Amino acid sequence: GGQPAGADCARLCASWLPRLISHNFQESMQQLPLSVASSVDIPEEAVESTWTHALMSGFSHCDQLAAQQDQTGEGSCGALFCTIVRSGIYIASIGVGMAVIGTLDSDGETFWGDQASIPHNIANEAEADRWGEPMLSEGVPTRLLGGSSAKRVETRLL
Repeated sequence: GGQPAGADCARLCASWLPRLISHNFQESMQQLPLSVASSVDIPEEAVESTWTHALMSGFSHCDQLAAQQDQTGEGSCGALFCTIVRSGIYIASIGVGMAVIGTLDSDGETFWGDQASIPHNIANEAEADRWGEPMLSEGVPTRLLGGSSAKRVETRLL
Protein backbone atom coordinates (compact mmCIF):
# COMPACT_ATOMS: atom_id res chain seq x y z
CA GLY A 1 0.00 0.00 0.00
CA GLY A 2 1.33 3.48 -0.90
CA GLN A 3 4.70 3.32 -2.68
CA PRO A 4 7.22 4.91 -0.24
CA ALA A 5 5.21 4.05 2.88
CA GLY A 6 4.63 0.48 1.67
CA ALA A 7 8.34 0.02 0.94
CA ASP A 8 9.17 1.35 4.41
CA CYS A 9 6.68 -1.08 5.94
CA ALA A 10 8.19 -3.97 3.97
CA ARG A 11 11.74 -3.07 5.10
CA LEU A 12 10.63 -2.80 8.72
CA CYS A 13 8.82 -6.16 8.59
CA ALA A 14 11.71 -7.88 6.77
CA SER A 15 14.01 -6.69 9.51
CA TRP A 16 11.81 -7.39 12.53
CA LEU A 17 9.57 -10.36 11.68
CA PRO A 18 12.28 -13.08 11.86
CA ARG A 19 13.57 -11.68 15.17
CA LEU A 20 10.10 -11.44 16.66
CA ILE A 21 9.21 -14.99 15.66
CA SER A 22 12.52 -16.35 16.96
CA HIS A 23 12.13 -14.50 20.26
CA ASN A 24 8.54 -15.75 20.65
CA PHE A 25 9.60 -19.32 19.88
CA GLN A 26 12.36 -19.23 22.50
CA GLU A 27 10.02 -17.65 25.03
CA SER A 28 7.32 -20.27 24.33
CA MET A 29 9.83 -23.12 24.68
CA GLN A 30 10.76 -21.78 28.12
CA GLN A 31 7.07 -21.89 29.08
CA LEU A 32 6.79 -25.64 28.40
CA PRO A 33 6.43 -27.78 31.52
CA LEU A 34 9.82 -28.87 32.83
CA SER A 35 8.99 -32.54 32.23
CA VAL A 36 8.44 -31.80 28.52
CA ALA A 37 11.22 -29.24 28.02
CA SER A 38 13.87 -31.39 29.71
CA SER A 39 13.17 -34.53 27.68
CA VAL A 40 15.58 -35.38 24.87
CA ASP A 41 12.75 -35.71 22.36
CA ILE A 42 10.17 -32.99 22.89
CA PRO A 43 6.78 -34.28 21.71
CA GLU A 44 5.99 -33.22 18.14
CA GLU A 45 2.66 -31.63 19.11
CA ALA A 46 4.43 -29.44 21.70
CA VAL A 47 6.89 -28.21 19.06
CA GLU A 48 4.10 -27.61 16.52
CA SER A 49 2.06 -25.70 19.09
CA THR A 50 5.11 -23.64 20.04
CA TRP A 51 5.82 -22.74 16.39
CA THR A 52 2.16 -21.88 15.80
CA HIS A 53 2.16 -19.54 18.80
CA ALA A 54 5.52 -18.00 17.81
CA LEU A 55 4.35 -17.33 14.24
CA MET A 56 1.00 -15.83 15.28
CA SER A 57 2.60 -13.66 17.98
CA GLY A 58 5.43 -12.59 15.68
CA PHE A 59 3.05 -11.45 12.94
CA SER A 60 0.86 -9.66 15.50
CA HIS A 61 3.81 -7.82 17.05
CA CYS A 62 5.15 -6.93 13.60
CA ASP A 63 1.75 -5.48 12.67
CA GLN A 64 1.84 -3.34 15.82
CA LEU A 65 5.40 -2.15 15.10
CA ALA A 66 4.48 -1.29 11.51
CA ALA A 67 1.50 0.76 12.71
CA GLN A 68 3.63 2.58 15.31
CA GLN A 69 6.43 3.40 12.85
CA ASP A 70 4.19 4.71 10.08
CA GLN A 71 3.24 8.30 10.88
CA THR A 72 0.73 8.56 8.03
CA GLY A 73 -0.99 5.22 8.56
CA GLU A 74 -0.72 4.57 4.81
CA GLY A 75 2.14 2.05 4.77
CA SER A 76 1.21 -1.59 4.52
CA CYS A 77 2.70 -4.80 3.19
CA GLY A 78 2.26 -8.53 3.07
CA ALA A 79 4.75 -10.99 4.49
CA LEU A 80 5.63 -14.64 4.17
CA PHE A 81 7.80 -16.52 6.66
CA CYS A 82 9.17 -20.03 6.34
CA THR A 83 11.42 -21.93 8.69
CA ILE A 84 12.80 -25.42 8.21
CA VAL A 85 13.70 -27.24 11.40
CA ARG A 86 14.08 -30.85 12.51
CA SER A 87 10.40 -31.13 13.36
CA GLY A 88 9.19 -29.87 9.98
CA ILE A 89 8.56 -26.92 7.71
CA TYR A 90 6.52 -24.08 9.18
CA ILE A 91 5.03 -21.45 6.87
CA ALA A 92 2.94 -18.43 7.72
CA SER A 93 1.80 -15.60 5.49
CA ILE A 94 -0.34 -12.52 5.41
CA GLY A 95 -1.42 -10.72 2.26
CA VAL A 96 -1.50 -12.00 -1.29
CA GLY A 97 1.90 -13.73 -1.43
CA MET A 98 2.01 -17.48 -1.83
CA ALA A 99 4.63 -20.07 -0.87
CA VAL A 100 5.29 -23.05 -3.09
CA ILE A 101 7.40 -26.01 -2.00
CA GLY A 102 8.93 -27.87 -4.87
CA THR A 103 11.23 -30.59 -6.04
CA LEU A 104 13.38 -30.61 -9.12
CA ASP A 105 13.19 -33.98 -10.86
CA SER A 106 16.37 -35.98 -11.42
CA ASP A 107 16.40 -34.83 -15.06
CA GLY A 108 16.98 -31.30 -13.75
CA GLU A 109 14.26 -29.92 -15.97
CA THR A 110 10.95 -30.87 -14.37
CA PHE A 111 9.75 -29.00 -11.30
CA TRP A 112 7.01 -30.46 -9.10
CA GLY A 113 5.43 -27.86 -6.83
CA ASP A 114 2.84 -27.86 -4.08
CA GLN A 115 1.08 -24.77 -2.79
CA ALA A 116 2.12 -24.27 0.84
CA SER A 117 0.14 -21.14 1.71
CA ILE A 118 -3.11 -19.57 0.63
CA PRO A 119 -3.26 -15.88 -0.35
CA HIS A 120 -5.47 -13.60 1.74
CA ASN A 121 -7.83 -12.28 -0.91
CA ILE A 122 -11.38 -12.91 -2.07
CA ALA A 123 -10.29 -15.88 -4.20
CA ASN A 124 -9.64 -17.67 -0.88
CA GLU A 125 -13.01 -19.18 0.11
CA ALA A 126 -12.47 -18.69 3.87
CA GLU A 127 -11.58 -15.03 3.33
CA ALA A 128 -14.58 -14.51 1.02
CA ASP A 129 -16.86 -16.01 3.69
CA ARG A 130 -15.26 -13.87 6.42
CA TRP A 131 -15.41 -10.73 4.27
CA GLY A 132 -19.01 -11.00 3.06
CA GLU A 133 -20.55 -8.28 0.89
CA PRO A 134 -19.55 -6.02 -0.71
CA MET A 135 -16.59 -7.96 -2.07
CA LEU A 136 -13.18 -6.59 -2.98
CA SER A 137 -11.47 -7.07 -6.32
CA GLU A 138 -9.76 -10.46 -6.47
CA GLY A 139 -6.14 -9.22 -6.25
CA VAL A 140 -6.70 -6.91 -3.26
CA PRO A 141 -5.43 -8.27 0.08
CA THR A 142 -7.94 -8.90 2.88
CA ARG A 143 -5.18 -9.02 5.49
CA LEU A 144 -1.96 -7.02 5.73
CA LEU A 145 0.68 -5.66 8.09
CA GLY A 146 0.49 -1.97 8.97
CA GLY A 147 -2.05 0.10 7.05
CA SER A 148 -3.67 1.50 10.18
CA SER A 149 -5.62 4.20 8.32
CA ALA A 150 -7.07 1.63 5.89
CA LYS A 151 -7.96 -0.65 8.83
CA ARG A 152 -9.82 2.20 10.56
CA VAL A 153 -11.89 2.82 7.42
CA GLU A 154 -12.52 -0.85 6.63
CA THR A 155 -12.86 -2.86 9.84
CA ARG A 156 -12.96 -6.20 7.98
CA LEU A 157 -9.36 -5.58 6.89
CA LEU A 158 -7.07 -7.41 9.33
